[in-house]
Amino acid sequence: MKKLHMAVAAGIVLVGAVVLLLRSGGPEQPGQPEPQSFVASQGVESSATEAPSIAPGTSSSEAEEKESDLKEAILSSAGIEEMTPEEVADISESFEVSAPMTEFLDTGDEASALKEARRLASHPNREVRMDALDVMRWIGGAAAIDMVAFFGDQDPEINALAEEAFWEAIDEIDDPVLSIRMMETALNSPSAALRLEAVDRLVYLPDHLSFPSIARMMNDENQEVRDLAQENLRFISEEEFSSEAEALSWFSQNEKELIDLFSE
Repeated sequence: MKKLHMAVAAGIVLVGAVVLLLRSGGPEQPGQPEPQSFVASQGVESSATEAPSIAPGTSSSEAEEKESDLKEAILSSAGIEEMTPEEVADISESFEVSAPMTEFLDTGDEASALKEARRLASHPNREVRMDALDVMRWIGGAAAIDMVAFFGDQDPEINALAEEAFWEAIDEIDDPVLSIRMMETALNSPSAALRLEAVDRLVYLPDHLSFPSIARMMNDENQEVRDLAQENLRFISEEEFSSEAEALSWFSQNEKELIDLFSE
């Protein structure tokens, strides 16, 4: 995504610069490259340099057509020929809107960057939301709870990336109490896949901390989640439970033993 943003930015900059050169209509100034050499100097493929120049005296309609051809050639050479004008506009907007957030991150002010990312998490422009998620992902564990804002995003790609980033952030948390607190947000998610992943991961945390959360998932609406919860409780306790209440009753009688086992 960042590479795509950079390609779009390069294309937009080149389009603007070359069009200005073509519209100038004046004689070439010493030391200034011709439009073709300017484009080539930016690392754009030669296909863009083959676009026709606009000669003096060209009619307005012909000039507009040649200018349009040149824009298309430059964007094509930047690898973004399949993007719609709306998509290009969205990415252009995201550069401006996301600039303060990324600047905070670049200067090491993660708290301010995260605050701005939270604000932009609900932005109507999907590219801005993607930028906000990227910043949270960079920050890591401290932003795990904030990534939940992207769960269920209208854009499936953002939703999937948010879940992936969330688990990466959880893995960075050293405090098991905090990890479980973060996982509770996943256990309450409408996504069965997310709940299943949380139940699967809980079993790797200290038993005396994770047991109650796993027991609660015995009542989940999804059969696969319920089955995994039962399996994990059986793994911890070596007992079969028919209900959450029965599991929690066992836990209350054996919690101290579980704590002692963890402390050994």
